[in-house]
Amino acid sequence: MRVIFSVFTLLLSCFTAMAQQPSAGAAAQWDQILSEAQKQDKIILIDFSTSWCGPCKAMDERVFPDQAVASTLQQHYRFLKLDAETDELGRVLAARYMVRSYPSFLILDPSLKVLRKEAGYKAADKFNAWLKDAATNQKERVPGFSQQKYLDFPSFYLSAFGEKKDRKKADSNLVRSYLDQQKDLTGESAWAVMNAFEMPEKYFKYFMDNYPVYKKKYGKSIEGKMAYGLFPELQKAITAKSTAGFVAVLNRIPQFFDDAGTQQATYLFNIPREPAFFIMKTNFLDTAKTITPEIRLESATGMLMTENLPEAVYQKAAGWLLNYPGIEQSNDVSILMSLALTYQRNGNKDKALAFFQKGEKIGGTEEGYKDFINYYKKKLSL
Repeated sequence: MRVIFSVFTLLLSCFTAMAQQPSAGAAAQWDQILSEAQKQDKIILIDFSTSWCGPCKAMDERVFPDQAVASTLQQHYRFLKLDAETDELGRVLAARYMVRSYPSFLILDPSLKVLRKEAGYKAADKFNAWLKDAATNQKERVPGFSQQKYLDFPSFYLSAFGEKKDRKKADSNLVRSYLDQQKDLTGESAWAVMNAFEMPEKYFKYFMDNYPVYKKKYGKSIEGKMAYGLFPELQKAITAKSTAGFVAVLNRIPQFFDDAGTQQATYLFNIPREPAFFIMKTNFLDTAKTITPEIRLESATGMLMTENLPEAVYQKAAGWLLNYPGIEQSNDVSILMSLALTYQRNGNKDKALAFFQKGEKIGGTEEGYKDFINYYKKKLSL
């Protein structure tokens, strides 16, 4: 009886709602930012990042310095960049707004109405368009988030944020027991727990069955959770070497994702390096209505690097590359190296050398490209 009571007491303590209590300094920092935004008649953009996040660094190097992006931020935004692991305010707001992937971008007004929340790298032109849309359409919002500055969350949820060495992973039974007690599984606290941890099977089914409700309340950012939840089905298809099973998952994507083609291409990146899967990938990319020429081009640059690619697959990928409008005027290093490989294989050594040298010249000025260029140099035997 004493053991049962102890377990019950432990569960109760984990379920106890804990108000987020930032230090006085972090709370004052957040208050000041909100006050400044209100006085300046601006909305707030929070860029959540971490020190280990590659796409975050790419945003810092290629996107935020862009002149158009910088101008939009200066005109409409109080911009705040936070490390979600090491900055106290970053940890507090990441938990408050359920940020679990990086980079994540949160746009809210000074009254704490959430206008947009999305995750993932965005090219400068698309990011700028997204920022402008949020600034000019402020009546749109992500209604699932309340305007409370801080929320009460279960203690085990708050323990999952911060630096890796300090984070605690909740036991699946604890998550299930907590969700079993929730009257509204689409409410902020319930969704925070569902989003932060692996969902028990019945709750993932509930999430899928009620996906439109979650999407309406919490916006596009929930797509990341769906992508994570569907991935085990891909793994099963890979283990069974079932290309049909893989395609079956791909065909489910459009019902859950706004940009279905991009998500399908992301899943296709994970195929085994076997002829049957490359043939399946090529056929899907070539025929699916959700796949754009841009997605085919990006896929081609990866496929053309692959050793022992089936000839039919090579020809299709090379065609996507060479027939893309204005491709030879590109200044993208990956594309230039793919052109060099393709022309060499097609017997045009002069063009192969020319595109390699152009890529080498451009890449030589960008950090992190040395190994990439040397890889192609060896493949081209230069």
